[in-house]
This record gives sequence, C-alpha cells and structure tokens, in this order.
Amino acid sequence: MDSSTDQIGTDTADAAAAARESGMPGSTRVALLIAGVLSLAAVAAAQTFQVGQPTLPGHQNASPVTGFIAGPLEWLAGIAALGTVGSLLSVAWGYRHPQRAAAWKLTERDYLLLARARRWASLWALAAVILIPVNAADTNGVPMSYVLGALGDFLSGTQTSQAWLLVAVTAGALAIGCWLSTTWRWTVGMTILAVLAALPTVVTAQVSVGTGHDLATDAAIIFTLATTIWFAAVWSARNTATVIGFRLTFLRVARIGLVAAAVAVLTRIGIGVFELAGQSPLHSAYGIGILVIIALLVVLGLRMVIHHRAASRPVDRPERRLAGYGIDLALIVVLLGVQTALLRLVPARYLAPQSPTQNYLGYDVPHPPQVALAFLPGRPNLLLLTVSVVMIGLYLWGYLRLRRSGDRWPVNRVLCWIAGWLMVVTLIGSRMWTYSSATFSWHMVVHMTLNMGAPVLMVLGGPITLLLRSTRAHGAGQPVGLHEVVSQLLSWRLVAFLLNPILVWLLFVGSLYILYFTPLFGLAMRYHWAHQLMAVHFLVIGYFFYWLVIGVDRPPRPLPHIAKLGYIFAAMPFHAFFAVAILSGGAIIGQNFYVSLGLPWLHDLAAQQRAGGQVTWATGEVPLFIVIIALVGQWFKQDQREARRKDRAADTGHDDSLEAYNEMLAALAARDRAQRQRAAGDDHQRSDHQDGSVRS
Repeated sequence: MDSSTDQIGTDTADAAAAARESGMPGSTRVALLIAGVLSLAAVAAAQTFQVGQPTLPGHQNASPVTGFIAGPLEWLAGIAALGTVGSLLSVAWGYRHPQRAAAWKLTERDYLLLARARRWASLWALAAVILIPVNAADTNGVPMSYVLGALGDFLSGTQTSQAWLLVAVTAGALAIGCWLSTTWRWTVGMTILAVLAALPTVVTAQVSVGTGHDLATDAAIIFTLATTIWFAAVWSARNTATVIGFRLTFLRVARIGLVAAAVAVLTRIGIGVFELAGQSPLHSAYGIGILVIIALLVVLGLRMVIHHRAASRPVDRPERRLAGYGIDLALIVVLLGVQTALLRLVPARYLAPQSPTQNYLGYDVPHPPQVALAFLPGRPNLLLLTVSVVMIGLYLWGYLRLRRSGDRWPVNRVLCWIAGWLMVVTLIGSRMWTYSSATFSWHMVVHMTLNMGAPVLMVLGGPITLLLRSTRAHGAGQPVGLHEVVSQLLSWRLVAFLLNPILVWLLFVGSLYILYFTPLFGLAMRYHWAHQLMAVHFLVIGYFFYWLVIGVDRPPRPLPHIAKLGYIFAAMPFHAFFAVAILSGGAIIGQNFYVSLGLPWLHDLAAQQRAGGQVTWATGEVPLFIVIIALVGQWFKQDQREARRKDRAADTGHDDSLEAYNEMLAALAARDRAQRQRAAGDDHQRSDHQDGSVRS
C-alpha cells in the first residue's frame, strides 16, 4: 500500500477517534437549536406580515391559521429532505472498495446511517402527506374543512398539492428502500432519487407564475439541484470523514461547494429579478428576504474556500475541524428558514399583468413562425442549454485528462459528441424553440430531432467509455470514486432492466402514441416543467435506443448485429404509421391548449397538424435509414477486424484454430475411408455367400 493510502488510513482513524470521543459538539447543538428557532421565527413573521397585507383576489375566505400551519410544515419537510439526502450520501460517499469485487455489501456503520435516513425519510413523507390538504387550502384561499370535504377535486386542480403527493410517495418509497437495502448500489440509486425528489415542490411554486416563468423555473431547477447536493455534502461530512479521512472529505465538500455556491448565487439572483418584477429589493419584505438568502450563500461559499485551504494542511485538531461543519449546517438551516418564509409572502410578480400566452409560455409570440428566421437567436431553454454546455465541458475535460495520461482517444468521437449537443443547442437556443411552444408543426421539428437526430451523434461519442478510462479505479480498501459509481451502476440489475432492449423499444415507440394520442400532450404543454420533462424524456429514450444499436459504449445487454438490424426494422413501420395517423387524424392534437394561447395569427390548427405529420415522417424515417447504413458499416468493420485478428494470430502461431480445422477435416476423411472399406468388405462377403448358394 502506498504512502497516500497510509495517510488516508491514519487520517480516517483520527477522524473516527474524534467522532467517538466528542460526538456532536455541544456548541454545534446550540448553534443548530438557535438556527432552528430563528428559522421558525422568520416563517411566523412572514406569515404575520402577509396577514396584514391586502387579500389576493379569490382569497376572501382564506384562514390565516392555514398559513401558520403550512409554513412550519414546509420548513420541516425541507429539513427532513436534507437529512434524508445527507444520510444517504454518507453511505454512498463514505464507502470503501470491498476486498472482493463481487461483495459490495453494506457494513454495520452503513446500516446505522440507513436507519437514520429511514427516520428522516419517514418524517419527510409524513410532513408531505399533511401538506397535501393544507397546501390546497392555502393555495386556493379556502378553509381546511372545505378542502377535506372535497379533497379529490382540490387535488386534481392544484398542482402544488399534486407535487406534495408525489413527494410523499417518493419519500415513503425511500423509507422502505432504506429498510430493505443491503448493497451499496441501491444506496447510490436512492441518493439520486432523493435529490430529484426535491424538485416537484420547487417547479410548481412561485417561479411557475408570471411573465418569464420559463427562465425562472429552469433557474430554480438548477439552483435546487446545486444546493441540495452541496448542503447534503456538508451534512454528510462528519460521517464521511470517519471512513475516508479528513483531507479527502474536506477536498470533496469544498470542490462541490465552490462550484455549487457560484451556481446558486447566480441562479438565485436571476430568480429574484423575476420575482421582484422590476421592484427594488429594499422596498419590500420579499426583496429583503432575497438579499438575506444571497448573503447566506456568499458566506457559505467563503467557508468552502476555508475548507479547501484546510484540506492542504495537517489535521492537528480533528474535533475542531468537525465542529466547523456545525456552523455550516446552522447557516444552512437559517437559509432554509428564510427560503420557506418567502413562500409565505406574495412576490411582486404575482400582481404584474400578463397575457394568456405569457401565462402558459412565459413569453409572447407576436409574429407567426418564419423558416428564414428559425435559426436566429430566440427564447432560450435555459435548462437544456446549461446541460449541453456542461456535457460538452465534461467530455472535453475527460478527453484532455486522457491525453495528458498518454492515452489516445479517437477525434471523430469527440466531434460526434460535440456535434450532437450543438444540435441540441441549435434547437433550444434559436427561434425554433420559441415557435415549438406555440405551434404543433415546430413542436414536432424540435422534439423529433431531440428524439431521432441528436442522440445518433451522441452515442457515437462513447462518453461512458471515456469516463471510465479517464478516471482512476480504486483498489480494495480505498474510498470509492466516480469510476466505481459508474461501473457499479452499469452492472446493477435495475439498470440492466431499464436498459432491456424490449423495454427501451416499447418506450421509444410507445411514448409517441401515449403522449400525442391522449389528453396528456395538452396537459403537459400547459406547464413549463412538464414541457421540459417531455423534452428530456425524448432525448434520453432516443439516446438509449441508439445506444443499443450503434453506440460505442458497451450496454449491459449487448445485441448481435443481426438483432440490431431487426431492432431498427421493427421500429420503422410504427414510426411511419404514427406519422400517417397525425396526417390523416380528424381530432386536433392539443386543440384546447393552442386555442387558450389566444395567438391572433394561429388560425388553421389542422394545417399545423398536417405539417407536423410531414415533419414526423421525415425526421422519423430518414434518421433510421442513416442508422441502418451506419450499423451495416460497423458490422462490416467488425468482421474485418476479426478476420485481421485471426490472420495475425495464425501468422504468429498463437491461433491453432486453422490447424484444428485441418485436423478435423483429416479425421472426417479417415472416417469416410474406413466406412467405405467396411462397406466394400460387406459387399464382398455377400457376393461370396451368393456364389456358394448357387453351387450348392
């Protein structure tokens, strides 16, 4: 074992000893208690302030008590969510490579942390269940008794209550999963699910209303993901340090925190600009709350700088370093309290006038689409634009890292990956995305290209292979890293099930019919978060489909080339029939949604649908034919490589398959000669017998 591993082991022993000796320091407990009291006081003060403000239209029957119940519950749900993700991350992150590659079992320490995560998840689920009717009453401005008498009706018409229902189900599933989990892979999967479970209540909250809500919702998604991972890393630091050591823990938390702090500050400023609607932040309680949140984020970011510097210095007082994270947690608790307090207030954006188009899309589309202007800059899709930039950046980082190590990587794969994401950027950064939200024809242009065009290039980039080759595999007893996370997830049975060729094929083909030939399309287009989910779904399922067919990365269940060819041919007629059904269908897809936009230039919805059907035909069949050509080319090249390999092996004497084949032929020839000789002997004996019979 090298010196770095010895240092990690010593550092880990010091951390474990410090944790056993001190537990959670008393100063940390006091700081967290004070932070909790300040948070609840901020929530109560915000609700008290809002009660004194003019009543919103339609909320004349609202009960102030409902808000005083909803606020603390929302804060409690946020704390429970953080505890769930942090406890799960403590297991997923603070894990050492087992001695045997096949034994990725949990340890006694991991089970204790999972029990803690189960308790937090149960509390999260309980708070979410209570918030379903409470939020419905608070959002609609009616008494609780009225909601409880018609809960189903309010649940079907209130998306925030639907979000809390989804959170309750997810948190309950996490609690059960923490109870049943026995392997590290399941813990990693549950950690990812817990992070995503923080999104539903965010995308349906205040950022989803008003002009510009499309950009604000995307910014809120990015903000929530960044802060959830960051805060959970801080939460897990103490437990993680006892396994992987102080230096590595400090370094990981600091790196995540520095990036997340920059992202969180920028996105929170953007969200604040949207919420204030041009109002000065100093002229309202809401604006002051935004400034407090930004200030807390800056302070936490500066503390990440301190932690990063501490990672390069010897650890002389472990208990003091551990206590430092208690201050970070206290600041996070206060930040969550202020964020919850803002949910009790009405932002200025709520009172700003808006058109029906702005209400649904977040922006106006005053002029009809023009093909000549389609590639000009338009209303950007901030979320997918950010994902595209990150994906290109990470790929280039891996490529350069691989080159610096002296390894080679085909340039054509780099070009394919970048070209695929640039195609996405072109779709979601130009006026095509602007048009796609308002017209069915341009919607099909964008979403069919996301599903059928861009993934074809992406899978030829081999990102998973690049990631595994550019990251270091850790040996037995060492802390797990990104290499182990990816490799273990690829060998997970659940991932193998999700990437089952039959399931992927059904989703690739069936999603079109389910989405466009049911009321689901019209409902999804009314909400920006649902529209984003639709776009992401098309991109991901298209990637999975083409990965199985022509992807460079090896899937969990690879198919032979002849099966891949049949796989594509099986999908082609269904895509063609889908396009024909759109062209000849009598019912207008999403008619109520397009009518409700109130666009003065959008008259002939049937013509739009026919144009969308033509686009579907072209973007569905042409890419599949191109993929068939690429697949045949890959098949031919593989046969050539296999033939060359066998020739080289035969020439060097390392391949005895030809000699064995010749020996087999010789053995068959000898057997045939023996059979002929026996047959000739039998014929001779029969002839002698017949001659003797005649003489007698």
